[in-house]
Amino acid sequence: MKKRRVGTFALGVFLIGLGGLFFYAQFNEKNALEIAATWWPLILVLLGLEVLWYVYTAKEEAPKIKYNFFSIFIIFLFLIVSMGVYGVSQIGLAPHLQARLSAQEFQLQTLPEEVTLDETIKKIVLDVPSSDLRLRTGTEEQVLVFGEAYVAAENRVMAEKLIAPKMLVDRKVGDTLYLSFNLPLAISNSAIYARIEEITLIVPADRSLEVKNNRKLEVDVTGLKNQLLIEGRGTTELKVPAQSDYALTASVEAEHCLQGNAEWTLLDKKRGEEEQKGNPSPIQGELTFGEGRYKINILSSGTVVVNKI
Repeated sequence: MKKRRVGTFALGVFLIGLGGLFFYAQFNEKNALEIAATWWPLILVLLGLEVLWYVYTAKEEAPKIKYNFFSIFIIFLFLIVSMGVYGVSQIGLAPHLQARLSAQEFQLQTLPEEVTLDETIKKIVLDVPSSDLRLRTGTEEQVLVFGEAYVAAENRVMAEKLIAPKMLVDRKVGDTLYLSFNLPLAISNSAIYARIEEITLIVPADRSLEVKNNRKLEVDVTGLKNQLLIEGRGTTELKVPAQSDYALTASVEAEHCLQGNAEWTLLDKKRGEEEQKGNPSPIQGELTFGEGRYKINILSSGTVVVNKI
C-alpha cells in the first residue's frame, strides 16, 4: 500500500502560494512581507486540513499518521519568520527597517540664500552651528550663504524635500544683524536623515564681524576692512594676504595651539604673573601685517592656524 506522509501536500501548496504571492506583489507594487505577515495563519489551517483528510480517507480502523518532518520544519520555519515580521510591524519597527534597507545617500548643494543689508547695519554677529564654516568677504551689500548636505532617503526627490527651504535665520536689532542657522535640517530616524557638513558664508567686507565658533572655521580675510572677533572652542584657520593691514591677537590654552606659517610673537608677561599666583592663564600670540590698521581678535580653546598667502 502506498504511504503518504502528512506535510508533503501542505508544503507543496505553500510553495505554490508563496510563489504566487511574490508575483502578485512584484507586478502590483505591494509589500510581500506585509501580506505574508497578515495571511500566515492559513498555513496552519492547511496543515490541519491535511491531517483531517488523511485520517478521513484512511481505510484502516486505527490509522497511524506519519509526518514528513522536513516539510513541517520548512513550514514552521516560515511561520516563525512571518510571526517575527508581524511582531516587528506591530511595535512600529517595520518602517524603520524598510527605510534602512531602501535608503540611499546623496550629496546635495543647498539653494543659495541672500540677506540684503542697508547702510544702518554696522555689525554682524554670527552664531555658527555644528557644521564646518567657510567665511569669505565680498563687495556686495548682502550676506550670501549656501551649504553642502549629506542626505539619506529612498530617492533623490525625497532627499531634496528633507532639506529645509530656509537655512539662514536673520534678526536685526538696532545697528546689528544677528545670523543663525536652521539646523539640523531634518532627522526622522537613524536611516533617513539630512545633515549639513559645510556652510559657505559671504559677508560684506566693510562691516564689523563677530563669530561664535564651536567646530571648524575657515576664514579668508582678503579684503576685510573692519574688526573681526572670533570666539569659541573649535578650530580656527585664517588665510591672510602677506601684503595686508591687520593686527591679529589670539588667546589660546597652550603654545602649541598657535600654528601656521606665520611667525607668532608670544605675550607672556601676564601669564607669568598669574602662574606665580597659582592661577592658570591663557597663552596670547600676536601677528602684525602692514601697519595693523584692522583688528582681528581670537579667543579660543581650540587650535588657531594662521597662514600667509
